[in-house]
Amino acid sequence: MKFAMDYVFIVHALVVPSRAIMQIDLYCWNYNFAGEDCDQYDYAEEVPVVVIQAMRLFRRYAYKLLMLFERWLPNLMLYYCNTFFYYLAALGFASAFSRFRWRGVADGWSKVVRDLPTRVMAFEKRVLTTNGRPAIAPSPKTVLCPEAVSETWDVFAKAWNEVVMSLRDRDLLSDEELSLLLFARLKGDAVDSFFGNAPEQGGANCYLLFPAMLSAPVFSKAGASRNVNMTYSMLPAVFAQTADSFTFLFVAVLGLAPPTAKESVTESLSVAFSLIACAVVRRQAVAADTLVALRGRAIVAFTALRAAAADPTHDLVPEHVSAAGAALTGMLTVIVDVLADDRELEDDAGKQVAESLRNVVGWIRGLVDFTKCDNAAHVLNHCAKALGTRAGKTAIEHVFVTLTTANPAAEPASPEARDVLRFFLESFTDPQLERPCAVGNVPSFVTLTPLYKEEVAFSPAHMSQRVDGENVSTLRFLISMMPTEWSAMLQRCGLTLPGQDYEHLLSKLHDASVLSSDASGGQQTDTESKRLLSEIMRWASGRSQTMLRTVRGMAAYADATRVLARLENVPESDIEALVHVKYNHIVCAQVFGTEGNEANDEALEQLLRQHSHLSVVTAHSEDAGDDDDQKSSGETNAKWYVTRRIATTDGVIKQTHRIQLPGFPIVGEGKPENQNLGLGMSTGLYVQTIDMNQVRIARFPNPDTLFADCPEQLLIQATGRLTLFFSTHRIASSPRR
Repeated sequence: MKFAMDYVFIVHALVVPSRAIMQIDLYCWNYNFAGEDCDQYDYAEEVPVVVIQAMRLFRRYAYKLLMLFERWLPNLMLYYCNTFFYYLAALGFASAFSRFRWRGVADGWSKVVRDLPTRVMAFEKRVLTTNGRPAIAPSPKTVLCPEAVSETWDVFAKAWNEVVMSLRDRDLLSDEELSLLLFARLKGDAVDSFFGNAPEQGGANCYLLFPAMLSAPVFSKAGASRNVNMTYSMLPAVFAQTADSFTFLFVAVLGLAPPTAKESVTESLSVAFSLIACAVVRRQAVAADTLVALRGRAIVAFTALRAAAADPTHDLVPEHVSAAGAALTGMLTVIVDVLADDRELEDDAGKQVAESLRNVVGWIRGLVDFTKCDNAAHVLNHCAKALGTRAGKTAIEHVFVTLTTANPAAEPASPEARDVLRFFLESFTDPQLERPCAVGNVPSFVTLTPLYKEEVAFSPAHMSQRVDGENVSTLRFLISMMPTEWSAMLQRCGLTLPGQDYEHLLSKLHDASVLSSDASGGQQTDTESKRLLSEIMRWASGRSQTMLRTVRGMAAYADATRVLARLENVPESDIEALVHVKYNHIVCAQVFGTEGNEANDEALEQLLRQHSHLSVVTAHSEDAGDDDDQKSSGETNAKWYVTRRIATTDGVIKQTHRIQLPGFPIVGEGKPENQNLGLGMSTGLYVQTIDMNQVRIARFPNPDTLFADCPEQLLIQATGRLTLFFSTHRIASSPRR
């Protein structure tokens, strides 16, 4: 199209002007110049005839070429430069087609939801050391949703939940967002028996419930109208799981149908969902409102069941179950009266669908006895007990969250959380990510971080100081920059602030944590105030350039090893020992234990207690005793040692190694030599050197050594157990095994 359009409007339009230019004879400027022939010039006698002839020939052809060049130049530039505009036009058409295909769906986070099934398959190929068991065939006798009992989906769910939980630990997610993103599980012998041993056959050993981010878009108000016009890739799996869940609810939890009718109930619900989908497509004018009405009644039912499950021994449990039964019966009534009614202009196919739907609803009413919900004896003897079980509460809570959330796609409010989860899923598509070896064969490595007098963690006094150039405290400034994360931290700690006087809050918590008087007049430590103050300081320190932030980020390597071990079913008792063998983080603290550094020493010891893979290496001198000659000359006989300290399981700081040095260890600027002291304590095959503010990981010239370059934000701010797949697997896939 470009060549055709450009020829017609650019090239062909220059043909006539070009021919006219070529017909112009510029041999002479003017044949009637000064009334004489153009050969007569004032300087003709001084200039040789040959030169004059050459000038005229040059003028005849060169000027024509110049005119042609000037005439063609704009068109040629347009010809070669308008490719960009054609590209924009093609991109616009492609984008419009994509938007038409996914109309009503916002880009960005929605892609995470849409592409999750394909990422699970990539996870199996690029992350797991072995392939999972083949998926079982869906069947009403077992399960209609094979993904729910798939070993691959179960292992992915474990890794996904670890990443999501790490984001919650860093206050990047709220409790509500956490509940929307986590996979849930129905486990136990009763669950396995109910689903015909399908969980064991599939390899999951549980029935996996999709997070609300996958199922809520199907039942949300916006999704109800959108799914009329488009097909969501997870729609069949969500409907299949909904049929399994409702069957589990009707048969096992509420006891409205006998266990022998489990297969019939499951098959009837599956057929009902298919017929409802057909009716929705044929009745688009009222379909969205009808789906919203069904969702409203389902919310009423599961709100009542949730209240009953919260306290199964309460006297109002029969009333709650009765209300749930009435709401479920109302759902069937809406289906029959609205979606399955015979319209006057309905064609034969539509009438057949409506008749089939009415028959299936009648069959469900015959299988499921909803009148038992009004039987107080049945509710107390069966429902109350089942609602109190973990499986019953999990199933009801899962459906309730799916139906009632105002954020059906579960998009996190924190941009950093969105970036982490998107990167986590997109990393599986990296062609350089090869299937790694088993976690036991992963090469061990150690991280060295030098520390001089940088802040390990902030104190309340530091948080109360004014920011340079601003009339606000450091804490208030951080809160204004990250209000979402601050709210998540308050929610996690259970702290409710009566006002916005953060400086007074810090002072009050600090005073209460240091000393408070009890009723008897004695003195005791306020544990709760100390905990709250510690959480606030940890939150602020984790969002500034501190050693705490660096240690927390590098701890993701240890977390990655733990997750890998659990994915490979390593015994829990062996995991910590495996972590200590595979990864260690050594902080080379140059002034640890010196006078005036007590605050940093205390904060560093606290980090040692929180991270078992962390150790502190420092150099110090000891007086070995001076003889009389040395004393008279003023010389000392001090000996220098490098020591290594760790925290034991009971929180005691213990020295494990002590190596004598040949002399004073600090030469030059000090910090590089301080870092080198940790090499003597490094036991890993790989060594990683990273500063608190370093942007990239150091590389070594050895070609067998592989390190992944990535920005500091990815290492110590935007990752939790994310490094499970970005770093540990890259090292595990290296040639050096």
